Amino acid sequence: MSTPERGDFFQSVKGLTLALTTIALLALVLPSVLAARLQQARVSRADAQVRAVATRLAAAGLPAMAAALQSQDIAVLTGPGDPVLEATDRAWTTARQAPLQSYVALPVETVAPDPWLRALQINIGAGRQGGRMWVLSAGPNGIIDTPFSAAPAPSGDDVAAPLP
Repeated sequence: MSTPERGDFFQSVKGLTLALTTIALLALVLPSVLAARLQQARVSRADAQVRAVATRLAAAGLPAMAAALQSQDIAVLTGPGDPVLEATDRAWTTARQAPLQSYVALPVETVAPDPWLRALQINIGAGRQGGRMWVLSAGPNGIIDTPFSAAPAPSGDDVAAPLP
């Protein structure tokens, strides 16, 4: 019967140490890489979603209905999902809001919550002030960074598509 040499034991310990170190490094790096990819996939889905909703709303005649909605003092239409409670421009959260589905009949899958499960926002009141109307997702941070009526493009991490 042969007995292991002292050098064999240290070789196996070095191999085990190397394997455990590799596993520990992967455990630290891999989650952040996967989280970044997941976040980018969500942003891409939100971008496709707001563009599709903007196209459907334009086809349904929402821009033409905006004046009638504004005469009822409605400034923001909201889709289904968790409400957006924070915005850098308080007009998004303090203006009179109404459910989008009450005024425009769209398929439920079209106007679903954004990838973060929050409601899409449409600032129809911006048209009254000469601003651009957006179909907007508050993005990953859940805070609307885009100004309500004077925004040539979405701000911060907001994901938005303009209404014609």
